[in-house]
Amino acid sequence: MNKNALIGILMALLIVNAVASLWFSFQFGRYLGRVQGLSVVRNQITKNTSIFQALVNDTMEYSKKNPAIVPVLQNPTPRPQTTSSPAAPKSVK
Repeated sequence: MNKNALIGILMALLIVNAVASLWFSFQFGRYLGRVQGLSVVRNQITKNTSIFQALVNDTMEYSKKNPAIVPVLQNPTPRPQTTSSPAAPKSVK
Protein backbone atom coordinates (compact mmCIF):
# COMPACT_ATOMS: atom_id res chain seq x y z
CA MET A 1 0.00 0.00 0.00
CA ASN A 2 1.23 3.44 -0.86
CA LYS A 3 2.26 5.74 2.02
CA ASN A 4 0.16 8.62 0.59
CA ALA A 5 -2.95 6.44 0.37
CA LEU A 6 -2.55 5.43 4.02
CA ILE A 7 -2.21 9.08 5.04
CA GLY A 8 -5.36 9.90 3.04
CA ILE A 9 -7.37 7.14 4.74
CA LEU A 10 -6.17 8.23 8.19
CA MET A 11 -7.05 11.86 7.41
CA ALA A 12 -10.54 10.83 6.26
CA LEU A 13 -11.03 8.85 9.49
CA LEU A 14 -9.83 11.83 11.50
CA ILE A 15 -12.31 14.13 9.77
CA VAL A 16 -15.19 11.67 10.27
CA ASN A 17 -14.21 11.34 13.94
CA ALA A 18 -14.08 15.13 14.38
CA VAL A 19 -17.51 15.61 12.75
CA ALA A 20 -19.03 12.86 14.90
CA SER A 21 -17.51 14.41 18.03
CA LEU A 22 -18.96 17.81 17.15
CA TRP A 23 -22.37 16.30 16.52
CA PHE A 24 -22.33 14.39 19.83
CA SER A 25 -21.21 17.53 21.68
CA PHE A 26 -24.06 19.52 20.14
CA GLN A 27 -26.60 16.85 21.09
CA PHE A 28 -25.23 16.71 24.63
CA GLY A 29 -25.59 20.48 24.96
CA ARG A 30 -29.18 20.34 23.73
CA TYR A 31 -30.17 17.61 26.15
CA LEU A 32 -28.32 19.27 29.02
CA GLY A 33 -30.36 22.43 28.44
CA ARG A 34 -33.54 20.36 28.44
CA VAL A 35 -32.58 18.67 31.71
CA GLN A 36 -31.84 22.02 33.34
CA GLY A 37 -35.24 23.32 32.20
CA LEU A 38 -36.93 20.27 33.70
CA SER A 39 -34.99 20.81 36.91
CA VAL A 40 -36.54 24.26 37.23
CA VAL A 41 -40.01 22.78 36.72
CA ARG A 42 -39.30 20.07 39.30
CA ASN A 43 -38.25 22.69 41.84
CA GLN A 44 -41.45 24.67 41.21
CA ILE A 45 -43.56 21.55 41.69
CA THR A 46 -41.74 20.71 44.92
CA LYS A 47 -42.26 24.27 46.19
CA ASN A 48 -45.97 24.23 45.32
CA THR A 49 -46.40 20.81 46.92
CA SER A 50 -44.81 21.97 50.16
CA ILE A 51 -46.97 25.11 50.21
CA PHE A 52 -50.11 23.03 49.64
CA GLN A 53 -49.09 20.55 52.33
CA ALA A 54 -48.54 23.39 54.80
CA LEU A 55 -51.98 24.77 53.92
CA VAL A 56 -53.59 21.37 54.51
CA ASN A 57 -51.76 20.95 57.83
CA ASP A 58 -52.82 24.43 58.98
CA THR A 59 -56.41 23.73 57.98
CA MET A 60 -56.46 20.45 59.87
CA GLU A 61 -55.02 22.17 62.94
CA TYR A 62 -57.67 24.90 62.64
CA SER A 63 -60.41 22.27 62.36
CA LYS A 64 -59.32 20.81 65.71
CA LYS A 65 -59.89 24.18 67.39
CA ASN A 66 -62.99 25.17 65.38
CA PRO A 67 -65.00 22.11 64.35
CA ALA A 68 -67.55 24.26 62.46
CA ILE A 69 -65.23 24.22 59.43
CA VAL A 70 -65.33 20.42 59.09
CA PRO A 71 -68.42 20.35 56.79
CA VAL A 72 -66.71 22.81 54.48
CA LEU A 73 -63.59 20.64 54.35
CA GLN A 74 -65.45 17.44 53.60
CA ASN A 75 -66.55 18.46 50.09
CA PRO A 76 -63.92 20.64 48.40
CA THR A 77 -65.59 20.54 44.98
CA PRO A 78 -67.13 23.83 43.87
CA ARG A 79 -70.88 23.88 43.78
CA PRO A 80 -72.80 25.65 41.02
CA GLN A 81 -74.49 28.77 42.19
CA THR A 82 -78.22 28.51 41.75
CA THR A 83 -80.41 31.54 41.95
CA SER A 84 -83.82 30.30 42.86
CA SER A 85 -86.46 32.97 42.71
CA PRO A 86 -89.71 32.35 44.53
CA ALA A 87 -92.54 31.16 42.35
CA ALA A 88 -95.15 33.76 41.47
CA PRO A 89 -98.36 33.29 43.45
CA LYS A 90 -101.22 31.89 41.45
CA SER A 91 -104.16 34.16 41.13
CA VAL A 92 -107.40 32.77 42.51
CA LYS A 93 -110.53 33.55 40.46
